[in-house]
Amino acid sequence: MIYSILASLLTAKDEEEAAMILEQVRDLFDLKDQIFLDTKLDDIPNTVAGATKAIARIGTKIFNVHASAGPEAVKQAVANRGDSKVLGVTVLTSHNEESCVSTFGDKPGPKVVQFAKTLAEVGADGIVCSPQELRLLAQYPELAKLKKVVPGVRPEWAAVGDQKRVMTPGEAIRAGADFVVIGRPITQPPPEIGGSVEAAQKIAGEIEKALLEKPLIEHNAIWIFKGLEGEPHALLASGKHSDGYINLNTVLQSPQLCETLAEQLVSKLRSQGITKENIDVVVSSSYAAIVFGYAVARQLGVDFIFTEKLENQQIFGERFVLSPGARILQVEELITTLKTAKGVKDAVLNNNPEAKFAKLELEGKTVVATIIHRPDKLPITYEDYIVIALIEKEIHAWDPSECPLCKKGSEALHPKQNWQRFLQR
Repeated sequence: MIYSILASLLTAKDEEEAAMILEQVRDLFDLKDQIFLDTKLDDIPNTVAGATKAIARIGTKIFNVHASAGPEAVKQAVANRGDSKVLGVTVLTSHNEESCVSTFGDKPGPKVVQFAKTLAEVGADGIVCSPQELRLLAQYPELAKLKKVVPGVRPEWAAVGDQKRVMTPGEAIRAGADFVVIGRPITQPPPEIGGSVEAAQKIAGEIEKALLEKPLIEHNAIWIFKGLEGEPHALLASGKHSDGYINLNTVLQSPQLCETLAEQLVSKLRSQGITKENIDVVVSSSYAAIVFGYAVARQLGVDFIFTEKLENQQIFGERFVLSPGARILQVEELITTLKTAKGVKDAVLNNNPEAKFAKLELEGKTVVATIIHRPDKLPITYEDYIVIALIEKEIHAWDPSECPLCKKGSEALHPKQNWQRFLQR
C-alpha cells in the first residue's frame, strides 16, 4: 500500500487537525519508501526543479507533476527526482467531455494520449489517468513502459461523488491499471459494507481476482460480450449461443505463463491441504489440458498421466504405469459442465479400481483443479465434485430460439473461425 498524504494536509480544517496530520507524516517517514506524495506540481520549470529536489531528499517512492505544466517542467522533475518515481497527471477524473474540451481543447481520450506521449518522450515513469483511457493507451506500443496509476476507481457499492470517468477496481485492473487510487470508498464506506477495514478487504478481494484474470486478458484468452454496436456473440460447438468464450490456446502456448498459473493453482491447492504428501500423480484429459496438467504436476513434484478420447469417450490405456491405490489429482485447463472430468475419472477407475482420487476432507467430494471454471450460474454446488479454480466466470448459453443477443440484432459466429473479429471488439 502506498500512502498519499499531501492533499489531506492541505485541506485540514484548522491548525489542530494539520498538526495531527503532520504527526502522522512523521510516523510515515519510517515508511518513506511507501509514500506517494500527491504534489501535482504545476509551475515553471525552475520552480518544479526546486520542488523536486526537496521531494527527492525526503526519499518518497512516488510524486507527481501535471503534464500540462509542459515538457520542460516535466524534464526538470525527471532530472532531479533522485530515487523517486515521477508520474505525469494527464486529465483529472473530475473532467467530463465538455469540461475537458473547454480546458484543453480536446476530448479526454485524445488529450490523455497526447500527454502520455510527451511524458514518455521526456522520461517520466508513469501517468495518472482515468480508467476509461486505459484501453486506448494500450493501442500505442511506445506507451507500454509507462506505469498506469488510476484514480476514479469506485466499487459498485460506493458513491461516485465528483468523479466523472470511473470504473470498478476489477474493471480498472483488467483494463491495464498498474496501481489504483482509492480514497473515499475506504475512508467513508456505506454502512452496509462496515468500516474502513472491511471496505479495504472487499476491494482487495476484487483486485486479487482481477489480477488473476489480467494475464489471460492480455493473451486474448477471455472474451465477454459487451453490447457494442455490431458486436457478434458466440456460436458454440453444441449449437447454443453464448455471451462469452474462453480460448486458452493462447495461454497454453506460453510455457512461462503456464508455469505461473500452475504455481498459483498449486498454492491454492496447498491451502486446501492438497500437497505432495497426499498426491502421487496428476491426471488430465487430452489434449489441451496436458500442457497445464503437466505444469501442475511439476510444481507439486509428482508424476503425470493423461487419458485419451476415442469415439467420444475417455479411455486410459496400459502405456502408463499406475500403482494400485495411487492417489490422484484431476487437473483440467477449463471446466464447464464436468462431463470431461467425470469421463477421466471413470476411465482411470476402469483400469485401476483401487486408485484414490483426491477429496477435500470436510466435503468428501472429488477435487478437480482448473484455470477457469465457467458454469452458467455462480455460485454452483455439484453433488460429487468440488472445483478449485483460479478464476470463476459466469458465462451464459441459450438455445438459438431463446437467445436474447440475437433478439438485439447481434450476429452469432463460431469463435474458433472468427476469433480476430471477436478481439477487434
